Amino acid sequence: MLTRFRRNLEVKRVASLPNRVRWQPDCRSLLSSVDKKAAAKRIQELRAQIREHDRRYYEEAAPTISDREYDRLYRELVDLEAQFPELVTPD
Repeated sequence: MLTRFRRNLEVKRVASLPNRVRWQPDCRSLLSSVDKKAAAKRIQELRAQIREHDRRYYEEAAPTISDREYDRLYRELVDLEAQFPELVTPD
């Protein structure tokens, strides 16, 4: 963990101390990788939930959630795929 963290650090001069440097994390790269991983996980969860609800609705004619809740899940999936187009799959 520490080694991985150090790779995401960059050296910046401290304005008040011109001869000294300090390490600051490059938060953007850390956050983007975390965000992408979290988005990928959530997209998988949403796809599985939507497939299950589709099966219950179309094959069993026994839906377990309202249309409104289904639409909320679907919109969340579409929004995440728009944010992370590299995570979009053909299905």
